[in-house]
Amino acid sequence: MKKMLVFDVETTGLDYRTSQIIEFGGLLVDENGELVKEISTFVQCPHPLPEKIKEITNITDEMLLDGMKEEELASMLNDLIDEDTTLVAYNVQFDMGFLITLLRRFGYPFKQNDMLDCMVIYKERHPYPHRLFNAIQTYQLDAVNSHRALDDAKATLKLLYKMNAEQDVEPFRNRISYNSKYGLNGIRLDYVEYYPYKYKKRY
Repeated sequence: MKKMLVFDVETTGLDYRTSQIIEFGGLLVDENGELVKEISTFVQCPHPLPEKIKEITNITDEMLLDGMKEEELASMLNDLIDEDTTLVAYNVQFDMGFLITLLRRFGYPFKQNDMLDCMVIYKERHPYPHRLFNAIQTYQLDAVNSHRALDDAKATLKLLYKMNAEQDVEPFRNRISYNSKYGLNGIRLDYVEYYPYKYKKRY
């Protein structure tokens, strides 16, 4: 595999245009599969967190006080991600909306990075449901889906390795599927193939 950043974000809401990142977790892995850097940081937020977000993530307003400023996170990510870095996430379409919006807000270009969506791969190989929790159970991974950024990034990396050992994941590079019932959400990129997907029912 190429060099990659496996990452996850926790946010104040679902809409990348009106919500913000409050926690970033990432694993930078080189071409040989060696872990180069582990990142885990809170991000300051000017507004109180919604109660639902606190409930899901167990992140509190107090935990964010000593976090990075948004512009500091944007600068760090711009330095960390070069043109040859593949961006990997579980439901990458969601995370990429926040990442690209953050970079652009502070004047950094998005470098047209390749993407791999572990959820898309899992959906193609296994019936519904398709949450990260389900993938962890299916592959009996030593990982947790805690809705905390670094934990979920670590689980995603283990899942990626497991699915790649099962069958090469390269055909899924820059392919994003979406539920045809709801349509595509998030930022659309010219070099990515977006296609509707109908869930396989579990019998």
